[in-house]
Amino acid sequence: MAIDKLGRLWVGHLNSGVSVYNGKDWKNYDVVDGPIGERIFDIKICPKDGDVWMATSAGISRYKINKDEWEHFTRENGLPEDQASVLAFKNDGTLIVGTQCYGLAIFNRIANGNYKFYQKIDAPERFGPGNCSPVPLEPREPLDRRHPLNGRLLSNLINDIIVTKNTDKETIYVATNAGFVKMNDQFKGLSFWRGRDYADKVRGLYGGAPKGWQQAPKEIMDQLLPEDYLTCLAEDEQGVIWLGTRQNGTMLADAISGKKSYGTIKAMGYPDNFVTKILCLSGGEYLVGFYGGGVVKSIKPFRLVDRKLEKTRFNIAPTFSVTKKDFPKLPSPIKPLTAEELRAMYYKLKKIHHQSKPPKVLALNDDWRTQGDWIDRYGRHSAVQCAMAGGGDFFGGYFLHEMESCAWIGKNYRQKNDQIRRWIHWFTSNDKRVLQCLWSGGRMQAEWDDHKEAYPMSLDGPHIYSMYKVPQGKYILSFYFFNKDGHDGANRLRDCVISVKTMKLSNELFEKLGNKGIDAEREFINARSNITTRVNNFWGGVYKRFLIDVEKNEYITVQINANYSFNTIVSGVFFDPVGKLKSLNYDTQSHQLRQPSKWVTILNDVSADSWWRVNILDQSLCLRDNNSAWFYTKGRKYILPITRSLVEIKEGVPRSPVVIDKKDKEIIRSDVGSLLRELQLFEIADKVDFTSTKYELYGWEGRTALRRDKVHTYKWNWEKFY
Repeated sequence: MAIDKLGRLWVGHLNSGVSVYNGKDWKNYDVVDGPIGERIFDIKICPKDGDVWMATSAGISRYKINKDEWEHFTRENGLPEDQASVLAFKNDGTLIVGTQCYGLAIFNRIANGNYKFYQKIDAPERFGPGNCSPVPLEPREPLDRRHPLNGRLLSNLINDIIVTKNTDKETIYVATNAGFVKMNDQFKGLSFWRGRDYADKVRGLYGGAPKGWQQAPKEIMDQLLPEDYLTCLAEDEQGVIWLGTRQNGTMLADAISGKKSYGTIKAMGYPDNFVTKILCLSGGEYLVGFYGGGVVKSIKPFRLVDRKLEKTRFNIAPTFSVTKKDFPKLPSPIKPLTAEELRAMYYKLKKIHHQSKPPKVLALNDDWRTQGDWIDRYGRHSAVQCAMAGGGDFFGGYFLHEMESCAWIGKNYRQKNDQIRRWIHWFTSNDKRVLQCLWSGGRMQAEWDDHKEAYPMSLDGPHIYSMYKVPQGKYILSFYFFNKDGHDGANRLRDCVISVKTMKLSNELFEKLGNKGIDAEREFINARSNITTRVNNFWGGVYKRFLIDVEKNEYITVQINANYSFNTIVSGVFFDPVGKLKSLNYDTQSHQLRQPSKWVTILNDVSADSWWRVNILDQSLCLRDNNSAWFYTKGRKYILPITRSLVEIKEGVPRSPVVIDKKDKEIIRSDVGSLLRELQLFEIADKVDFTSTKYELYGWEGRTALRRDKVHTYKWNWEKFY
């Protein structure tokens, strides 16, 4: 949540964008009329101009408060990934973006209030001899210019960032899952601090601690944080830094005097130990938010140091010129494009050429909206429903015969001959977050499990590994995660990292990996550079997605890393081909025009705005097929303004020279919804697909246990894949 300079409250949602309250009315802004992604991770207000910035599941969105306009930032603008987890500002307006898996991205404020990418700050991929460790082997360091971590991070998994305001210099603190890094205002390293569990993590490495490694002496261990995993940061009015942890409450540290205090459950009267947010108020008052424990307000003021409060040039509240009204106007949604803008966009897309050497693997936007309703969206080539066939895996898809797969856990475990677990928790469920089950015809909650619950969280493993062989081509590979017990006990501590690589292997090695569990860790680490993404706080259910270009005799190898958390789980794996569906530009019969109508007239009338909108979507489909890397990293920003216009089809085709009757409107809605579903931007398609068409199974009931009377429970639409 955040409050802008007009006093309006902004509230981010799990999968429905952002809502704004002006003191009288609420208004929601979703992906087609507001933020670029449906999941909002953070909201911050720029101190220079009061603009509202949102970190989302598909990039960063900026609401320009003085111009009443929206702007989006994605990988096209320099972000290392679109999943931004946290935002922070320096006093001069410099934007610091913390990403989920790729460290920090710094954007400088330039002329006219615009922003330009400046630099990326990240951590090494691995640490220690032979790249043995995912985190550093040292507990703390003051960083001089010769230290290898000067200007680097401890981890690329960023949980929070603050820029101090109550001291004479701006200092930047970055909280990660491996402690915190302290930087000066030029982003040069000053020091880093780890938790006392760092030593157990070193001993828990695959093969044990490196030869010659020694734990820090007791006097240093006593000075470390309660744990490595820091959830949040805050600064109080005396310049004292508050740090929230995942399992040990809070810690307070004074950067000036060096004094510190641990806020344990007993000492502070906390209802829980999983701290998610800290808000420091005036006079030593504070609020602490907990995962599952509500919010605690201080009973009495708390001061770590006795120091006179001083004003600095950073903590003076900015003044804005605000028109005095009882209730400020609510923000305007994203405006539909004009006819001139539509034409310019169409010809710009026509000029985009194929990328010469696109990456083999790309991490795509998350999908937090589909949840368990995967049918007719995912698995169009093949699907693995983890453990759903009576404890074994259930496989589906028209092209299932073209896929080979296997799954296992890594070798870093403590029990003899341990193996991957396949659990069924709920045989039936009405919870929409639970995956639809092809085997039973309803919903079933089942999952793979790496059995990490039997081992300490400091163990680097076992992790879930899986491998897939599919025909040569481009695919969207999606994993569905649902933390059904995510509000309870250790289950809420899950925070995994998914890494995907393509590897050339012999069939014999594939069999050994799948059946005998040979040294998969070393094979995986030594493979080509991989793409990672992170999954945490997934009680709401999320699809983590990748674009993969598979060559002949290549296997897709996936590691779902426990990341020093509780046991690793996953419920479903889905493959969808890219480039299988033809667009209007290839074959005019492929488009779903069901009957002659005035809609056909509009499609053939270049003077109609609707012609430009639909053909831009169709051109996007061509780019998806021919230039997939460009489309999935940059195309979303072009499609969103188009869908904003198409939402108005609810009332009729906007600015159309032809009068459209009710029947034609239904055809248009269905056709546009079909185009958007083919673009596989489901959270956008939901906003314009107003049809209630029921589809038949077209033979699927013969391949599954799904009965004919269950057909209308779902929207099946497999006929286009014959």
